[in-house]
Amino acid sequence: MVLDYEYLKRNASFPLEPASPFIVLHANHFDSVAERTLFSYTVEVLNCIHSLQRINAIGRELEADFTIDSAILYQAIEHLFARQPFSENQLIAYFETQQALEDFDLDVQEVIQMNFQGHLPYPVDFMLLGIQQAHYSGMEVANRVALHEHYEALFFQMLQKEISVPHFIELAKTMLDTLRG
Repeated sequence: MVLDYEYLKRNASFPLEPASPFIVLHANHFDSVAERTLFSYTVEVLNCIHSLQRINAIGRELEADFTIDSAILYQAIEHLFARQPFSENQLIAYFETQQALEDFDLDVQEVIQMNFQGHLPYPVDFMLLGIQQAHYSGMEVANRVALHEHYEALFFQMLQKEISVPHFIELAKTMLDTLRG
């Protein structure tokens, strides 16, 4: 999770320990809060790419024949900066990567103690699905909380393969379309 340095200054009691899974963003060159937020989302994606590289390294060490391709995550960074949604094929690849990460986590959590970042913040998904950052940021907090709760339920159905990735994308887009009015 990326935390803003200014947030930490205002909330000095935040429980930040040396082993905390947080990245603190302390940069003054951003022109707006929206720009800083977008940048923090791309850092989250980079953190996920790093986790994928660690997972693939474990696979190589064990001489296993699995790898999880991270190319779609690099594309996610490009699309976030360009403020462009993913195409249908890119969305499928992106969410299949999320499923692969979840499968790996479930398969090895009893054997390997590994802290990796597999789940990205939902606003990343929302933007790749077509919601503009300004629209999301402009939502009332209660509406964002409700959106997260509904999306989370749907997202975990997809991760657990209770629904297919294409069906998940269809349902998620329908849910997000209702926000746009």
